[in-house]
Amino acid sequence: MASVCSRWAEDGLEIDPFPCVHRVVCICRRALICTFRVRVAQVLLKHQESRIRYYRMAMERASTRSAAAKGDAEVRWLTSQEHAAWIELRRLILLLPSALDSRMLRQAGLSFFEYQILATLSERVDRTHRMSELAEVTSSSLSRLSHAVSRLETKGFVTRRRCEGAGRSSVATLTSRGFRKLVASAPDHVESVRSLVIDGLTKEQLRSLGTIATCIVGQLDAGETGTACS
Repeated sequence: MASVCSRWAEDGLEIDPFPCVHRVVCICRRALICTFRVRVAQVLLKHQESRIRYYRMAMERASTRSAAAKGDAEVRWLTSQEHAAWIELRRLILLLPSALDSRMLRQAGLSFFEYQILATLSERVDRTHRMSELAEVTSSSLSRLSHAVSRLETKGFVTRRRCEGAGRSSVATLTSRGFRKLVASAPDHVESVRSLVIDGLTKEQLRSLGTIATCIVGQLDAGETGTACS
């Protein structure tokens, strides 16, 4: 390289002795500028993404608050009179079955649910019910009914058998011993109903109670809520 430069110098040509160095410096400077610009662009992009996330979160929070406010406005909150009536009905739902159950167990050795099974079977001419139908009539799940019927079978009050040609369906039948148990337990049960419910109400209150109970049961059977009874 030195000999080439010397010959060019002898010929009167002006030669930069460090052309490669200058080129490298220029390339490095351009590379630094490009790197700086890329870095600035990355910072700006990251900042923009942060702003987008912030605004998105803010919009979601605002949407949630709006939906909550709208939902709260659509709730038909109970009036003081409605709330008081509901509280008393809730107490009745919780207390009465427990009181009937404890008395029935003490007097007859049966739970209130088991007594209802015997009573329901006795209402049929053949004293027999499909298990699925019996569960519906007693407002029970098949599992709960099956356990109760098993206990009654052990005591000889009920028998259970498979239905012919009906798949896995089975029927429960009240036995003679079960019917005698029902007849013997009925007076105590009636006395419990009288002392816990009937005797504390006037005739007018009893009529109202029957009307209200029929209305609520009708709504439950129809799967409706909040519908006024006619």
